[in-house]
Amino acid sequence: MKVKLSLLGLFLFSMVFNLQAQILYSIPSNGGAPVQTRNSQTVTDWLHYDGDNYTEIGKPNAAYTIGPYVKLTSSLLNPHIGRQIEELKFFIGDKTKINGDLEIRFYSDLSSTPVYTQTVATSTLTSEEWNTVVLTTPYQISNGNDLYVGYYADMQPGYFSGADDGSNFVTDVNYLVFNGTQYELGAVGLPKNWNIRAGVGGATAANDCGMSALALDDIFVAGSQQISGTLTNYGSTTLTQVDVNYQINSGATVTETLNGLNLATGDSHTFTFSTPWNATSGNHTVKVFTSNFNGNGNDDVLANDSKEKNVFVVNEIFPKNVVYEEGTGTWCGWCVRGIAGLKDMAHYHNDGTWIGIAVHHGSSNSADPMQTTDAYSNFIASKVSGFPSGVLNRHASEVDPGYQTLENAYNTELAKIPLAKVDITNVSWTTNRHMNIDVEAKFALDLNNVNYKLSLIIVENGITGTTGGYAQHNYYSSSANNIDLTDWEGTNYKNLPNPIPASQMVYEHVGRAVVGDVNGVNGSLPVNITYNTPYSYTFSYDLPANINENNVKLVAVVIDGTTGEIVNGKQITFDPTAGVSNLLNDLNINVYPNPANNIINISGAKDVHVELLSITGNSIFEKDLKNDMETISINKLPRGMYLIKFTQNNKSGIKKLMITK
Repeated sequence: MKVKLSLLGLFLFSMVFNLQAQILYSIPSNGGAPVQTRNSQTVTDWLHYDGDNYTEIGKPNAAYTIGPYVKLTSSLLNPHIGRQIEELKFFIGDKTKINGDLEIRFYSDLSSTPVYTQTVATSTLTSEEWNTVVLTTPYQISNGNDLYVGYYADMQPGYFSGADDGSNFVTDVNYLVFNGTQYELGAVGLPKNWNIRAGVGGATAANDCGMSALALDDIFVAGSQQISGTLTNYGSTTLTQVDVNYQINSGATVTETLNGLNLATGDSHTFTFSTPWNATSGNHTVKVFTSNFNGNGNDDVLANDSKEKNVFVVNEIFPKNVVYEEGTGTWCGWCVRGIAGLKDMAHYHNDGTWIGIAVHHGSSNSADPMQTTDAYSNFIASKVSGFPSGVLNRHASEVDPGYQTLENAYNTELAKIPLAKVDITNVSWTTNRHMNIDVEAKFALDLNNVNYKLSLIIVENGITGTTGGYAQHNYYSSSANNIDLTDWEGTNYKNLPNPIPASQMVYEHVGRAVVGDVNGVNGSLPVNITYNTPYSYTFSYDLPANINENNVKLVAVVIDGTTGEIVNGKQITFDPTAGVSNLLNDLNINVYPNPANNIINISGAKDVHVELLSITGNSIFEKDLKNDMETISINKLPRGMYLIKFTQNNKSGIKKLMITK
């Protein structure tokens, strides 16, 4: 049976690329395996990920353009460096739906221009069948860099591009360019492998050993570091001996000889250097390469001999927090999955390491009253291919907001070592709703000529409304698709109506605004970073009257300005009673030393009431200060983080104090 999948909902912001929503119907058809013929007579290997044809993907109700592509990775291409792609095999549906001709396209990057094109007359294609096209000019595989292969077609309404059943779906290699916009199939709820195969021909080199993998974390702590790799014999000669080498920043070469090998063509061997790298903090380039094939010098193909990786070596491991930003909407019936998922994550990970933000956006037909008036809603909508979906620390790959998917992605991200940490060190609040928020970042290593930025997000809990726009559509309802969806409190959304009336909805974790710039404020962090040096920036914001200051959370993030990814984040609950005015700035109050172990000195706080609080807000002691300089003993307090609250004439401010022993 072949299922025809519709791209009916594939448009930005209002699409719902959950598989349950996208399979409109299925019909029986024939696809199966391709006939194994080689028209060029020299093709010996087929590079592909797919199984037998099972599915055709298309848009039945409107014209569209489609470009299905598979990414041939270095692991597939490295064995064939020096050879050539001579054929492309693919499955198509009804060829009469093509406007004009089909075009074969190869890309080194889907966002750039093709590196190879070839027009294929529609008259030469066969409908509902595998088609094999011989390249008029074979494409030379000169290196192991990723290569995207596929085709482009301008389509009338209908189903066209073949794919398998997804039972062995491979992530991050199946791509779709639909009406000019690029998607990864798994991220848009279509976990299928395209029926596209590249036929490789040409002679195999006699002596060819290449590096197929370099095993080294992206970030690790300074000290002794093992370097491992995998080499593969791509040549026709059996490999019995080879030298393996590594260099750090093009420095001295460490060489070791591997003897006693017996690697036939295609066999691989994993090794670890016996001489570790004494890694010092900083940003380094590690190169691992092979040489001296069977003791006879260079092999025949030098292009695949080496692997390089850029790594960061830190002085210490900072605490890691994970920020998830979800694209959602009250109009989106599948988005209750995100409501339950973010609720569960906040419950099970309430130690600050999880920061979930629901960023609302309207559809083309329905407004959402919680869509932000700044760029935040549009920014997150541009990061996802459909609703509900989201990004974790703004990585390129999307993450579904269902609890189990979030849990797995959170655990993976939490295990990564961050380059920096961020904190909110002071918040002031005036009676005219003006906020000043001091954000501080520290880095775990020295960095030069870098582009990191700070950003601040306003989040609100407990949002309710009475208008129809606050009613939440619910496709899990028994009156809709009758699907169980139960959160940690036992609420099963199947038992709730569709839509859920506004009177029953309370929206949590809602992103209300970004202060400054959604991509981070230029100049908020220096281009040259010194390890463990505090870098501070003050954000100013006038809180709108429609945001309840008693339900606000503040989220500070460090953003890599080059990649756009979030390096680390910190969320605090805003307490409007703790910052009626910027007392600390008014009086220039200082606390030192900080960190401290036995005593603290407080200057500039004459006639100020001071209260020492635990980090959870419990009062430890309080005192009225009578002098401009006073010393307070803290030698009986255990080590940890504390808060010092200063109050005078309805003005107050808070400083953090670290006690070390």
